[in-house]
Amino acid sequence: MAKFVSLVIVFIPLLLLLLGTAATAQLGNSTNATAVFCFGDSTVDAGNNNYLNTYFSIARANHTPYGCDYDNQAPTGRFSNALVLPDLIAQYIGVARAFPFLHPSANGMNLTQGVNFASGGAAIIDKLSSNLVLQTPYTFSVQVEWFRNVTQRLQAVEGATAAASRIRNAFCLISIGSNDFSYKSMDSTTASLSDADFRTLLVNTLSTRIQDIYSIGCRRFIVSAIGPLGCTPITLTLMCGPYNATCRSMCNETTNGIVYAFDVAVENMLRNLSASLSGFRYYYNYDAFNITRDAISNPATYGYTTVDRGCCGSGTTEIGDGCQSYFGLCFDRSKYIFFDAIHPGGKLISLLANRLFPSLSS
Repeated sequence: MAKFVSLVIVFIPLLLLLLGTAATAQLGNSTNATAVFCFGDSTVDAGNNNYLNTYFSIARANHTPYGCDYDNQAPTGRFSNALVLPDLIAQYIGVARAFPFLHPSANGMNLTQGVNFASGGAAIIDKLSSNLVLQTPYTFSVQVEWFRNVTQRLQAVEGATAAASRIRNAFCLISIGSNDFSYKSMDSTTASLSDADFRTLLVNTLSTRIQDIYSIGCRRFIVSAIGPLGCTPITLTLMCGPYNATCRSMCNETTNGIVYAFDVAVENMLRNLSASLSGFRYYYNYDAFNITRDAISNPATYGYTTVDRGCCGSGTTEIGDGCQSYFGLCFDRSKYIFFDAIHPGGKLISLLANRLFPSLSS
């Protein structure tokens, strides 16, 4: 059983992180936030991985059917049919969507709305991002250095005092972690660790990165829990194959338990940082796990009919460059929890976002 659970975790390629956003800005919110700076993986990548110089990658989404419900039905590199969390947090607080750091327009006054540093495939542990499957160069620590670069450029744009105030009052969103579980066994130094020791390593490393971002000037953090990886279509395919409907109706709860223990440990870490770092504020949401898990167990309550496969192609394995329009698309995306074999559809993202937003004003 242990070997089987490890196999399931190892091959979950990217993150299911299901924090989301509302489809329209909610005017009159009281967050007083100035910008959105985003760090993480495919759940929040807005197009940095468009610049990957590889022929095929499961960590790239700059093609249809991704973006089929985005502006003008245009694929942008977001692993979704619609917007992702940082875009819609921006709408909620009343600023423009941030450009990806590598986009040519991420300069000048555009930096004042924030910047998206996220990269599909990124992991908390840098070397787990750069394995033979992902080959993602834009690691978490690289993203932190990009942030440092942007703060210096902001100072040139609006002056040191204004730039410091903008960063201090911005939301810094972090959505990362499941790639670490997916590729744990592909590195010799992590493969031998117990679940508890690996969890400790992840939480301590995440804490260090958050403190790095804090030292650069951010004070308001939105940190996402990892969703139920044991329920993703790709996990079910590895566990059951593509056609065993009875088996596919059951999540791997051992995997889910490992993930949830990490989620709990992250909140404890954030609580400790809040007690020790002056001005540190955080917003942490278990809904990414709890609501998603409930929607999978009780789909009709949420208006879903299909929970064991994504909308793209067969829905059992398609991710990144493997999700292409010529493989087909489901007829009604609102009935599917997942858009591809890992990532949630826009409907669930909006649901989770609407539950998140009220806490941002507290």
